[in-house]
Amino acid sequence: RDQLVVLSDPTMTPVVEAEARRIGARPLRAGRDFHWESQGSRWRYVSPARVLDSLPLPALPGEVQLANAAASITTLLGLGVPLDAAAIGKALQRLQLPGRFQVVPGPVEWILDVAHNEPAAAVLAANLRARPCTGRTIAVAGILGDKDVDAIARQLDAAVDEWILCGIDAPRGLDAPVLRARS
Repeated sequence: RDQLVVLSDPTMTPVVEAEARRIGARPLRAGRDFHWESQGSRWRYVSPARVLDSLPLPALPGEVQLANAAASITTLLGLGVPLDAAAIGKALQRLQLPGRFQVVPGPVEWILDVAHNEPAAAVLAANLRARPCTGRTIAVAGILGDKDVDAIARQLDAAVDEWILCGIDAPRGLDAPVLRARS
């Protein structure tokens, strides 16, 4: 079987694609080897191997989830897994990933997200802006020391009304005063 590297993030494509070729893997790139089209409340997956029409949107929010779903479908097709559009639809609608825009309903709604880098923070900010909120958005944040604190904060700042900074008691963790100084 082929080794595959499926690339859905164009910002990493040149480096990752070169490394895939170096190790003898076959890179499959979004926009070249597969793509997706949003169709309102449905979406379409297209590759030379398969077209899947009228798929339900993934349960996880955000446009980035279509890229993730398309990359997953491409990977499965590349591995020779037989795919059924109905089964894909069910899987997408049931998909849960704790800590990724995980909504905990109640009198105060909690949204848990491990936005661990700038792209993830941008997705979280877009999802927060798209979700109706009648009150304030308060972010409780702890960030590891090897992360780009300023970039994460910059992406989220306009979507957050108040920040509560927490320390992380771990070798890579930052304490709250250091985190405040870096953001």
